[in-house]
Amino acid sequence: MGLDAFSLEDSVAVVPGGSRGTGERIAVSMAEVKADVAPVAHSEDALEATAERIEATGQSAAPYPLDVTDDAAIEAMFDDVEATLGEVDVLVNNAGTNPRFGNARKLDIETWQRTIEVNVGGVVALPD
Repeated sequence: MGLDAFSLEDSVAVVPGGSRGTGERIAVSMAEVKADVAPVAHSEDALEATAERIEATGQSAAPYPLDVTDDAAIEAMFDDVEATLGEVDVLVNNAGTNPRFGNARKLDIETWQRTIEVNVGGVVALPD
């Protein structure tokens, strides 16, 4: 059983962390099964590349730069996506950060706090 047995036709998906790696692959895969997709990420350049791959499937893309720790920006993103693509049916909470920090014992508290804020706080804030 492949993706051909699975359809998201007439669905709208939001994929935070959708510009690179697993999130990018999820966003494109959702488009391949007929969802319109809003990839969401901090990096605008990578978002545009993901949007191009989504649109190459024949589906609509609404790339959205977003800091998942900013509640007002999250609310605005959902409003904009719904105005552009329609009501959101699917949310894939994939946003995260992985600082390349070397020795964890030498990591400053600000980096730890930001990592927790994005990786945990973003998951809690997005579906609110």
